[in-house]
Amino acid sequence: MTRRLRGALMVGALFALAGCAGSPTTERYTLPAPMNDAVSGVGTSDAATPDYSLVIDRVSVAGYLDNPGIVLQPDAIRLRQASRHQWAESLDQQLGRGLRQRLAAELPDTRILVEGDPPEALHLQVNVEQFQGHYQGVGMASGYWQLRAANGDLLLERNFSASTPLAKDGYPALVRALGASWDKVAANFAAQIRRLRASGTVD
Repeated sequence: MTRRLRGALMVGALFALAGCAGSPTTERYTLPAPMNDAVSGVGTSDAATPDYSLVIDRVSVAGYLDNPGIVLQPDAIRLRQASRHQWAESLDQQLGRGLRQRLAAELPDTRILVEGDPPEALHLQVNVEQFQGHYQGVGMASGYWQLRAANGDLLLERNFSASTPLAKDGYPALVRALGASWDKVAANFAAQIRRLRASGTVD
């Protein structure tokens, strides 16, 4: 186990022990905004009408992630859920909103929606199987995704995996690393969508 994640796990253990003696404050975290948000001007584009539409139909998380506590993986077979370090809202909602922001930054010619069915829109479904601190000292995000045409035909089905080293010990650094990993996931989605369009498979 690396020093960085060992430090994060020690923080979690200290809070767990402190919970037996008193009532320490619960820290709540939100997923960071996309790293390229400022330079891309998300939400402030001057484009008159986007060339494409993409609907994010669903971002779902594995059952063990569908809880408030931030998850740490201390070894290959164990998972620990923090009791005093929690997500400020459900993880699937945060990931969905974060993905919309990140794809809007990566695909400025595309209107990114979370509902509706515009004509010729692509439809994206994402299943997140890991989103946690990993014993190698990284924030890990992995799972699989599907991209469908407006008529429901499956265009792409891929696994994804991204990790980012923790800059320092502690949960704030872990949450920032997880946000950076989600940046990488969104960038990968966008690159494959652009490649699909360039191939002429979709308009």
